[in-house]
Amino acid sequence: MVGKSSIRLAGLVLAGCIAAGSAVAAPPDGCPTEDEVRASVERYILEDWWSPSQRETWQIADVGDFSFGTIRYGKPNYGQCPVRMEYSFRVWHNDGRVEETRKGVGETFSFFKNDFDEWRFTVGRS
Repeated sequence: MVGKSSIRLAGLVLAGCIAAGSAVAAPPDGCPTEDEVRASVERYILEDWWSPSQRETWQIADVGDFSFGTIRYGKPNYGQCPVRMEYSFRVWHNDGRVEETRKGVGETFSFFKNDFDEWRFTVGRS
């Protein structure tokens, strides 16, 4: 007969394994966290890609509803961290149209820190 303490111990070990397996792996040294990757991409789309002047020119009411797929890291080298991911966002036009834009397919993002210690990236074909 198995004692209650053995069952509790087995339950704690199993719970610990499940919790550890569901945790997001830390990025390699020299790479941004997944939250930093998402924030950098969102900042780029909201401030650079759809800048206020672009929004006015193209009659854009809003940009948002970002959705990110799995973020995969490559081996960092020369101060850059390669990242592959797919993401999408929506664009609301002043006339009521809504478009979904998907990006990242077949692309590699090279993340680096600028002179202000902010994560930035360039994008190239994979």
